[in-house]
Amino acid sequence: MRINILEDDLMQQARMERCIRKLQKELNFNPMILTVESDPDKFLQVVESKGTNQLYLLDIDIEGHSEKAGLETAKKIRTFDPYGAIIFITTHENYAEVTYKYKVSALGFIKKEDSDDYLIEELRSYLIHVIEDQEKVSDEEQISVGQFHSKLQFYPSEALFFEATANREIEVVTKHSRALVKDKLKDIIKLHDDFVFCHRSIIVNKRNIFRIDRENRLIHFENEEYCPISSRKISEIKRYIQN
Repeated sequence: MRINILEDDLMQQARMERCIRKLQKELNFNPMILTVESDPDKFLQVVESKGTNQLYLLDIDIEGHSEKAGLETAKKIRTFDPYGAIIFITTHENYAEVTYKYKVSALGFIKKEDSDDYLIEELRSYLIHVIEDQEKVSDEEQISVGQFHSKLQFYPSEALFFEATANREIEVVTKHSRALVKDKLKDIIKLHDDFVFCHRSIIVNKRNIFRIDRENRLIHFENEEYCPISSRKISEIKRYIQN
């Protein structure tokens, strides 16, 4: 597993590295390659050449750089690693809405003021999630959506939903990214048995549904993403996720 830390506070760097190495021994994930940087530009130069499906721990506010430099770095990461897991390090209570606007689909958040014990608990849950995800896709074949320059490839288990937009594009939302492609829902629905219509303009991956909000007619996914569901589809989708 390749783990990358962007953090400008040297004490926080050492703390993160210490906790990760402790968890490496506990969870026995080998080999592990750890990169630690304090400068966003140098960080990107290192990680961009190291492949995909990496894990990134990004400080949101980096001293000496633009406001929310960590978010800008995450946005750039998504151009070469759309399925990597991103965890933000922050002193703020709630950055979920801001990260949604940047369309980087964060796996989660770690607060700098948390105790070492709590930090290890948080990191353990995130690392287990990433390890399990990587094991799931190891035998899975990728699918392709889009045409020409907008083409995307990803594992079906990563897909959350596909939504037709007003300008005749499809918004593809996965566990770790968002993108617009030129395609048709009638073709996407044929790509995998887990894809089902929840609305005339939306296809969801039934395996990744977390819960259905009947009152507000919304489908929620585990990473705080959500999409509409038509009232006539609620019972049908519920049967899918109960089986």
